[in-house]
Amino acid sequence: MKTFVRILLILVLIPTIGIIIAVVTGSLLSNSELAEENVAIKKEITSLKAEIILLKNEPEILFSRAFDQKKRNQFANAISTLNELREKYPDFKAEQVIEAISEFEAADIVFKEAEAERIRLEKEEKEKRRIEQERLAAEKRHEEERTDHERERAMAEATRNLSKSTDEMREIDWFYDMFTPRSNNTRNIHAYIGKKGSKVWLRFKMSYNADDWLFVESVSFKVDGEDFSLNYGRFDDWERDNAGGGIWEWKDVSMDAQSWELVRKIADSKETMMRYNGRQYYSDREVSSAEKRALKKIILAYESMGGEPPK
Repeated sequence: MKTFVRILLILVLIPTIGIIIAVVTGSLLSNSELAEENVAIKKEITSLKAEIILLKNEPEILFSRAFDQKKRNQFANAISTLNELREKYPDFKAEQVIEAISEFEAADIVFKEAEAERIRLEKEEKEKRRIEQERLAAEKRHEEERTDHERERAMAEATRNLSKSTDEMREIDWFYDMFTPRSNNTRNIHAYIGKKGSKVWLRFKMSYNADDWLFVESVSFKVDGEDFSLNYGRFDDWERDNAGGGIWEWKDVSMDAQSWELVRKIADSKETMMRYNGRQYYSDREVSSAEKRALKKIILAYESMGGEPPK
């Protein structure tokens, strides 16, 4: 009723005010001032008309807004909007508004129950995942401990027949086959292991001795009929020494993929021939069974320590 009275007053007053203002301003203001006043009056009239339209449409706007809020599961907001509608416009679709409020309240109860169940299930699932993750982590720790124990046992077994020396300054342990000659003054090939903390690596050593210099530049192998060559450069790539009428030359390098493949093949071979290629001449010999056994021991120990094939 209040809104209707306001609209009626606006509709009656607007024309009256316009007439009065026009008469007064016609006698007091200049033409320019009159034009400015007319523009201001028109703006005010436009604003009042817009307010009238809004007041006429507000009930529908509120009703539609409530259903939009309900679609977004904002039931409390939707009910609040309908109650605002009932208070401002009690005669607007009264029965529909009451039914909608009742429907929204029931839907709000169902939604809250469903949301509570969803949260409960989510917490339950989260707890299940936590328990499963803890179980898997415990299994992983157990497996790692078992693997570490087995690795330590295998390493102890594999290194039982190896000799060990320690470089205290560099904190490196070196493992050799105990029957392999360590001197450079011999004709021999062998591998040995370096270990620092958890890091392990392999080295490969080749040596040659004679009464006169060969000046070894490279080495070739024929392993069960298959040819291999190791080239490390010329002259200064091989170390050399002499004493008492004898000479010896040797090469000691980190094992790479090429020498790793060769060493494994030699260790498992029936017959391996080795050629020291010198600057002018060469010298051949057969790799001994003792050298092959020593290579196998080192390979086994290296793998037991967690070593991987060199790249």
